Amino acid sequence: MNPLTVVELASLVILTTFLALMLRRGLAASVVDPAGTPASARRNALLDIALLGAGAWLAEDTCIRLYDFYQYDAPWKLFVDRVPLLVAVIWPFVILSAREVCHALGLRTASGRAHPVAVAIMVVYDAALVEPIAVRAGLWSWNEPGLFDVPYIGILGWGFYAGAASACLDRFQGKARMALLVLAPLATHALLLAFWWGGFRWGLREPLPAAAATALSVATASGFTAIFFQWRRVNRMVDRETMIPRMLAAALFFGLLFWRGASVLPLVLYALPFAGPYFIAMRYRSARA
Repeated sequence: MNPLTVVELASLVILTTFLALMLRRGLAASVVDPAGTPASARRNALLDIALLGAGAWLAEDTCIRLYDFYQYDAPWKLFVDRVPLLVAVIWPFVILSAREVCHALGLRTASGRAHPVAVAIMVVYDAALVEPIAVRAGLWSWNEPGLFDVPYIGILGWGFYAGAASACLDRFQGKARMALLVLAPLATHALLLAFWWGGFRWGLREPLPAAAATALSVATASGFTAIFFQWRRVNRMVDRETMIPRMLAAALFFGLLFWRGASVLPLVLYALPFAGPYFIAMRYRSARA
């Protein structure tokens, strides 16, 4: 069985687990629609999933066509133009899961919703782990160098769409939420162009040495660990139901890292620190305990 088949099957299991836990706990009632009933919250959550997936497909497909920075060159089972359908289906999990974590840790707006900037930062943190491993496993490839063959703007792009889409979820209600399909991709393009022509076009385009990459991951993970530890002291923790799908997804990518014993030590050293903060942030005891 090749790595791509493993990713596709495992992703379906993770997505099913996430959806089941989300609907069972009424996630949308606390994150997406605080004022609604559990039934309306579940309906809104399903609508959000559809909008986030469609918006992500549009953002990615137009990025590939306009900028030619990356491509899905592996034999994915089903494509919609230039983007695998499964990738679009995964995107709602990425964003809604980050919104759950930010909500649990108190990173919220005045209205009580997960803060879009915090969501963007959380997704960039996740992307910094996923991108180098996925590229090495051959799931997709970039035409620009950078962090283990991943340009830095490619990692930031995850956060641009996640933050913009999250802001749309918070700003619009009812049928107006359809605006996400246009506004989130447009905001993603605007931020990509601003950061590219405002900085990355002129520097930070060379491959990062392995030692520097490891030092960067250790420093970043240590910073998140310290912050999460302080939040834990004031009882701001993420429940196990929220973390289970995220841990399954992380396990999938760490499994790809060690696929058939072909791991590369610099990438292993880079990836390992990413797990620490979430173990600190997770609530190990039930609310009743």
